[in-house]
Amino acid sequence: MKKIYSVLYSSIVLFLFSSNIYAQQFTTLADSLLFYYNMEGKIINQGSKKVKSEVHSAKKTYDKFGKSKSALEFYSQSGIYNRGLWIYEDINPSKYPMITITAWVQLANTSGSQKIMSSGNSAQTRGFGTTYEDGYTHWSANIGDSDPLLGSKVTGEWTFIAVLYNQLAEEIRFVVNNTLYSSKGKLKNGIDVITIGNFEGKVDEFRMYSRFLTPVELEQLYGSPMLFRDADLAVKERINYRVKHKQDDIAQLDSMPVRIVYTKELEVYDTLEAKNILFYVKTNDTITILSHDTKRAVIMYGNKKGTLNCTSIISNTYGVDESGIIVFAKKYLSNLFVYTEWASWVRFLIFAICMFLIFKYFYRIDALFARFNPYDEHAAGASKDGGYASVPKIPFLRRLFPIRFYPKWPLLLGIVLGISVVVFAVIDDSELEWFLNGGFSFIPSQDYYPIDWVLYGFSLFFVLAYVMLIIESIVIGGMWGGLLRIVFLTLFNCIAFIVTLYLIILIIVLVVAIIALSIFSSSAGGRYRCTRCGTIFYGNRCPYCG
Repeated sequence: MKKIYSVLYSSIVLFLFSSNIYAQQFTTLADSLLFYYNMEGKIINQGSKKVKSEVHSAKKTYDKFGKSKSALEFYSQSGIYNRGLWIYEDINPSKYPMITITAWVQLANTSGSQKIMSSGNSAQTRGFGTTYEDGYTHWSANIGDSDPLLGSKVTGEWTFIAVLYNQLAEEIRFVVNNTLYSSKGKLKNGIDVITIGNFEGKVDEFRMYSRFLTPVELEQLYGSPMLFRDADLAVKERINYRVKHKQDDIAQLDSMPVRIVYTKELEVYDTLEAKNILFYVKTNDTITILSHDTKRAVIMYGNKKGTLNCTSIISNTYGVDESGIIVFAKKYLSNLFVYTEWASWVRFLIFAICMFLIFKYFYRIDALFARFNPYDEHAAGASKDGGYASVPKIPFLRRLFPIRFYPKWPLLLGIVLGISVVVFAVIDDSELEWFLNGGFSFIPSQDYYPIDWVLYGFSLFFVLAYVMLIIESIVIGGMWGGLLRIVFLTLFNCIAFIVTLYLIILIIVLVVAIIALSIFSSSAGGRYRCTRCGTIFYGNRCPYCG
């Protein structure tokens, strides 16, 4: 009898424990549920978001269990935009970096490409559908490229679809029934309307969650075990360095609240809305931060209190506990080159003249570094008795360096680097920022996109070129002359990099100015003679004949 009680008690405990786990999981799912349309009764969102939704050219039908009026069927009509379930809500990456979309779909037409769910007219926005490729129609998910991520082949059966987007990690997971497909991808913002139904077929149980669901949670929605585990869904998030730098800067206001102004003047306002100027703080004035949010801070100067923009504080002050090198960099180097100041353009002109002179007299400068080298090419070929050996013994490195094909090549590194940075910034500035702030490693990462591989190749090129510069410098100038040459060429290439950036900006400004002047002159018109009355006029029309 005791055994029966023991088994019964264990069963009750196990049941309650399992129910508790299920309830916790359901609660977790419910907490992150944004949209839920079960297609029964009135078509409204049963998730946490209050949104407007409309149904066009659709009718209630049987769901996957054969229950009537429990799914939504879309039928053909003139113009695909005249049908579907429209949900007026923004699900773009800028608002929801991480999201999971799930639905049950049954197609009436299993051939050809169709959009089932979309948030824009482009394949670069979030959504899924079908794609015809290589003679078959596949389930597919948008991944930001023209070619989507393909899943299994389409059938006419009810199919469970889940698309998991992680914009920060630039990773996408696509689930068809219980099978997982993975890809990298970076989506763009679309429109603020979700469209479901630009196809012929049925949809049911449409859901959206504000996070990545786990395999266990997907199993709960699918009703059967998944063929993958947590490790298969795991992603490594890419750091948004702009956000991280801003967070680090804001954290400085807490760690170093007492700060010294190094700019000429800062305006201090009365309220957090910055309506009226109370007073000014100037160079070497000390302020104390009393409190702050992400945008503005309340500061104390003497017995005066006011507010300052957090960005202004970070950019124009330094902490009393900061090191001298950091203070020097902030006070002087940070303001050395500012595109909007005429003094910076004067420096650009001076550096450009210096670059020209160094290019012109490079061989003479190189000869000065060579004087530090005790090696004598003539002595290298001498014999012990003072004569000359028949075959001079020239060291291997001296046969290679200096490079005789174009001896001025070390002067081009900064110029090429400047042009490369501008080109890659135009192509994809966010990817360039990620790569430069930690994406580069000598052992390539699996997170690389095609542009990252190009950046990786350029990086290896510059590393190899700088190593060659070091070796060549030591061969030419020996140890001490080589070190001086390395320092000289490094400084030169830093200046060349800055001058190149300024030169590109100047070229862009000149091109824009020329285009603007040409447009203005064409709109203003030239000097013409009227073919009717013979009057000479300026502009586009004769003042007498019209």
